[in-house]
Amino acid sequence: MAQFIPRLQKKHIRKALRAGAKIVKQDGEALTPEDEGLLALSWRVRARRRSRTRLGVDIIVGSDEIDQDSPYYALFVEFGHMAKDGSFVEPQPFARPALWDNAVRIQRLFLTILREGLRQLARELYPNRRII
Repeated sequence: MAQFIPRLQKKHIRKALRAGAKIVKQDGEALTPEDEGLLALSWRVRARRRSRTRLGVDIIVGSDEIDQDSPYYALFVEFGHMAKDGSFVEPQPFARPALWDNAVRIQRLFLTILREGLRQLARELYPNRRII
């Protein structure tokens, strides 16, 4: 049983997290307002650094580098900002709706992948038993 949790964590939980993040990325790319299209192309899903106690994925939009080719302005678009002339540019939310509109779908997908992973591990650990 001690080997069960690390194997589940390494293989199946990570797979489920990544699948959910890809749903957010896909929907987010479609919802991203386009001017030149750079922001929509900047969505990335990246695995977090490994730790004994935590695992996860990051969904990254834009870049924190300010140069001509990288869209560093994702937060300005998402939450709105003050323009140079002092007027307020209205927010155009795209990242939050991509997550919250898909929350139930992501939870169901996560549970499905996790359930299948548990079954697979149970079959490997207990080959002579019937697994439902």
